[in-house]
Amino acid sequence: MPDGKIWVLIIDDNLLVRRLTGKLLRKQGFEILLAEGGEDAMRLIELCTPDCILLDVLMPKIHGHAFLSKLRKTNKTLPVIIVSGIEQQPALVSAIEALSIAGWIPKPGNPKEIAKMIRKAVEPEKEATNVHLETPAPDNGQLEEKTEEKSKEKTEVLITP
Repeated sequence: MPDGKIWVLIIDDNLLVRRLTGKLLRKQGFEILLAEGGEDAMRLIELCTPDCILLDVLMPKIHGHAFLSKLRKTNKTLPVIIVSGIEQQPALVSAIEALSIAGWIPKPGNPKEIAKMIRKAVEPEKEATNVHLETPAPDNGQLEEKTEEKSKEKTEVLITP
């Protein structure tokens, strides 16, 4: 997002995990968006694309792998870090890694390590974004308007069905 802050979307079906992870990352200087599952996350991404996603794998409705497959059809570069309590099963890891993830952290995860991984994943994106911002997109006014609206809102967003 163009405000210079790193926006992280946390996708986890467990409300406590979402809120706690968000609170810990906020203390590390990140802005936080929250989604209960893949469907909520896709709707939120349409409104405002985060700089990085923390994605749980085992979720109802849309499994983390299915969400990532769907996301990669429209956005091949958005950094996604898997944060999961499941053991890294070779077949699942291979399938997810084939979809270009930025990392894999076992739950519960150390907030400082998660923050370090997010920054590492996002920094190349920020540099590339800054280069592209010099050339305004055709709908630049509309994008600025949405960004301004979002920045005035509370930094924690929770979409529920």
